[in-house]
Amino acid sequence: VCRLAKCFNMNLLAYDVYEKRELDDELGLKYVSLEDLLANSDIVTLHLPYTGQNYHMFSADQFRKMKEGAYFINTSRGEIVDLPALYAYIENGKLGGVALDVLTCESMSFSCDRLAAQLELQSLECANEMKYVKKLSAYNNVIITPHIAYATLDSIDYILEVSMRSIADVIYGGKSSRVV
Repeated sequence: VCRLAKCFNMNLLAYDVYEKRELDDELGLKYVSLEDLLANSDIVTLHLPYTGQNYHMFSADQFRKMKEGAYFINTSRGEIVDLPALYAYIENGKLGGVALDVLTCESMSFSCDRLAAQLELQSLECANEMKYVKKLSAYNNVIITPHIAYATLDSIDYILEVSMRSIADVIYGGKSSRVV
């Protein structure tokens, strides 16, 4: 994402628990506090794993600190974002737009709530989240997509190539693809 943003001559601010200093040199990335990043960024995009400790890391407090009219993108995990809080900041016009590739209760998303009910995956929390997904999807400045980032031709080709190489390795007695 940093490399792509740099192609558009964007100034790059980042916050990370583990800073990648090689990006400073390569891209001119500047590490700042999370508060500074939120206050000074036109686009905030999340790229972090869900650990359980960062549940709703982005809630009303973070959205309140964001720059007026900023765009928010989450391609990490749905659990990191408090959806009702996000909705409040879209509804009041504070955020310029939102793009979500992930949701906490993806089994209920995209008109799959009947299937989720059959699989007994519904919970009160998921049902509540789906109300906000439906409300958010009504806005022209909100994009919600199914979590299918891997479903590109390049990704599938890569997965097939690695899988076939690993299978051949095992067949011919190799050990490079084995996990012990």
